[in-house]
Amino acid sequence: PERKEISGYKVSQLNAVWVSADSLKREEYASESLQAFYNYSLGETYQDLSVMVTEEDILDSLNPDAPVPVYDRAGYSKIVAGIDWGTHENNIVIMGINPYNETEVLRTFSIPVQNTYKNIDADINKTIVELSPYSPDLILADIGFNGTKVNRLIKEFGKDKVFGVQVKSVKGSNGEINPEYSPAANRVSINKIAGNLFTISQLKSGTLRIAGTEDDPEIRKLIEHWKNVVIRDEENDDKALEKVITRTGPDHRAQAMVYAMYAIRRLLDVEEHKRTFGYSDISMDNISY
Repeated sequence: PERKEISGYKVSQLNAVWVSADSLKREEYASESLQAFYNYSLGETYQDLSVMVTEEDILDSLNPDAPVPVYDRAGYSKIVAGIDWGTHENNIVIMGINPYNETEVLRTFSIPVQNTYKNIDADINKTIVELSPYSPDLILADIGFNGTKVNRLIKEFGKDKVFGVQVKSVKGSNGEINPEYSPAANRVSINKIAGNLFTISQLKSGTLRIAGTEDDPEIRKLIEHWKNVVIRDEENDDKALEKVITRTGPDHRAQAMVYAMYAIRRLLDVEEHKRTFGYSDISMDNISY
């Protein structure tokens, strides 16, 4: 009869009488990663917790001194925003550098998108209203919708403060953040894997603090979206392992957070460049020609 379905099975080397325990242990030590050992030697599923955000990671990052989101610039020396445009909602993450030079997530939220001609600009108008009290120093937003929304942000906040994000899902990244900025085009090209790995490392190390509480719906959505991000090792055509990134559900808020982290790094790198080369801003006020 015609076979219409395919079924499979797996046999772990643990069940193979001709494979000794010591040889398996040697395979583990020689393996490029634990995931590879579990997948290809033991025939078991494996998730590397070091490259995924758990609920505990977010909850441990909550700032007890900031139980509610921050709605204005307050005492922060730098403020940035990361935006992921969506079909049904725009996800936004606001980050800032506090007086102690620590990076904090001040607020995470979404703005509904109304896909009717009458209200076609309602979401971008609302986005501008929500961002204005922060006077952001830098905004990174994915290009989406042919860049029309990014152009609106540029018009509102300034050409030097808004960049459209072009995302490259480059395989094999080691987590180094090396964005390519094009100020003339107001574009920045980023490596999605590198950005996610770096942001995950900041969360897990306790370097990044988040305003809000465990029962805050916005924090719950942040947790949900981060849990949908999956980074794993896969064999390429040369049989070498390389990291790939996928998602099991919506991850828009997580990616907005990644864009905000890129923005923070940009500002810190500019400041470091100024210190390294002894550069200082010069006011042109009261200067005669």
